[in-house]
Amino acid sequence: MTDPNELVLGTTDEGTVVTLPAGAKAVNCQAKWLVGSSPTGRIWPCENSGEGDGYWGLEIVDTPGWSTTSFDLKIIRAADTLYLGSEYKKTFTATEHFQVGQNLGGQCGGSGKSPDIYSTLSL
Repeated sequence: MTDPNELVLGTTDEGTVVTLPAGAKAVNCQAKWLVGSSPTGRIWPCENSGEGDGYWGLEIVDTPGWSTTSFDLKIIRAADTLYLGSEYKKTFTATEHFQVGQNLGGQCGGSGKSPDIYSTLSL
């Protein structure tokens, strides 16, 4: 995932606007859970692509009737930087519904062995 926005994190006492440039990326976003357990109620960390300006995560939202073929996903972008010795940070979130046949596709990640012991959702 790539954040296309320049982020404004605050203003210094001197009036300088503290920003982070557009283009920060989250890589290897993946939720992985044991079959029979629920992936909801957790934040799954993504790897930062090296900008060192905060972190990313995803959360499978606990909604009635959720399944791996129809679910809501919250993306979390926690932007954080130091400027002249002071920390500036803000958290941004977005939630989207995903459903097979509409905006979700993919392939089975099963090992071909029975039974599989975990399920995985990757972005």
